[in-house]
Amino acid sequence: MCFKQKIYSTVLLTLFSISCLFSQYGKIEFSTGGISFTPALRKQAPHTFFTLGTNDKNLFSGHIISSVRMENLTLRTLRLIPRLKVFDKKLKMTVGTHLVALKIDEDYQTKTYAAQEIRMYYTLSENLRFSSLFLHNKGKNNTSQYNLIVIKTHYDRNKFNFETQLYHSDYNNLYGIAEIITYGIKEKIDIRLFVNNTLSKGDIFGTLGLRFDL
Repeated sequence: MCFKQKIYSTVLLTLFSISCLFSQYGKIEFSTGGISFTPALRKQAPHTFFTLGTNDKNLFSGHIISSVRMENLTLRTLRLIPRLKVFDKKLKMTVGTHLVALKIDEDYQTKTYAAQEIRMYYTLSENLRFSSLFLHNKGKNNTSQYNLIVIKTHYDRNKFNFETQLYHSDYNNLYGIAEIITYGIKEKIDIRLFVNNTLSKGDIFGTLGLRFDL
């Protein structure tokens, strides 16, 4: 890594650490794979994920999603997302913009993006919920641009949570189905199995993670 990229990563990680002090929730996950809004694009290498933010029961909320490569402990992705609650009944809806959206690739080149999102949530029963995500992502210093639609079901059964995702992205026309099975080991510790089937490519892979509430 060049000196400039070291400084850049250090500054970002410092800002991230400071933001942890003001967050109202936080999670850290150690995983055998990467993280991505598009399940098919998850990296097949060990990463650590951080998610934290303010209470989403308020009109405005702020959220940070970040990942670090375990191989060399360098920042991989960082997104800072303020969200506005549009309505909050049985059907909930939020809109958000990604004020900071960046990815540092394997040769330490930083790619930045502008992104907007719409999220919807519907609770059918105590154990069954539905949600959806529409994301528009456009590169600032690169030519990447895509739209992503994800539809999810969330089902709770004892200590298990089953999250099924159907997704489509116009990035290389990716579509498929993914499943996240979460098992609560203790009150603030759970284990997560992620399995993805990219139907458009015939690619199947999985990852395993251990997540802690902060």
